[in-house]
Amino acid sequence: MMGRNAELVKDIGGSLTAGGTADALTVTANSAFSAYANGIILAFTAASDNTTAATLNVNSIGAKAIRKMTTSGDSALTGAEIQAGGIYIVQYSTAANAAAGGWILVNPTGIPAATTTSSGGVELATDAEAIARSDTSRAITPSNLAAAIGPASSTDNAIARFDSTSGKLQDSGVTIDDSNNISGVGSFSTSGNITTSGSVTAVNYISTNNNFANSSAGTMTLRPGGVAVTTGQVTIASSGAVTINGTLTVTG
Repeated sequence: MMGRNAELVKDIGGSLTAGGTADALTVTANSAFSAYANGIILAFTAASDNTTAATLNVNSIGAKAIRKMTTSGDSALTGAEIQAGGIYIVQYSTAANAAAGGWILVNPTGIPAATTTSSGGVELATDAEAIARSDTSRAITPSNLAAAIGPASSTDNAIARFDSTSGKLQDSGVTIDDSNNISGVGSFSTSGNITTSGSVTAVNYISTNNNFANSSAGTMTLRPGGVAVTTGQVTIASSGAVTINGTLTVTG
């Protein structure tokens, strides 16, 4: 009896050293059991950090998954729950791993915080934190991203605009179709010249001070029949000479 007690003390006292590999551990217990039974407890010193799901084979009986408890039940390890030099306690459960049996890791190492160069645990940001764009430690979700950069939906082909208050993208009524045609423009202002290889169509060409003019001296041509139709063309030279390609009718 004293010998059995001594074996138990050694098995749960942390004197066992794990062998095998980082994710396929082996242990030789002081208790020479030859089959796994519900409730067996062992404590071992790890030789390596686990990198993913891991197994434990005790006394060469066979490898069984090492599991950890979560809010949804026992689940596989994902990496870093076992650290080299740490002493870990496992308890065998026949119900673990969907009743396939496994070792429940009683004291997994807490997941370290994630960084830009290493994996780890991270808190999810709220929409407000994502919109503020100042947090450097929380992760954003697709929902956060939508809340931070723009509306949930938009007009097809619409030109995006920035909101000066939130910095978010917002929809607009101006669109550019797949043939590069622009529509939906209201007032249009420019501080430079507009160059086009096609025709320009508008309600009128009168400026806000009721002037219609070239930006510099030169001949101005009006073609009411279309850009390629010279019939009815009116040409005004910078000298003031007016040429009409057609009949001039004056009423009044």
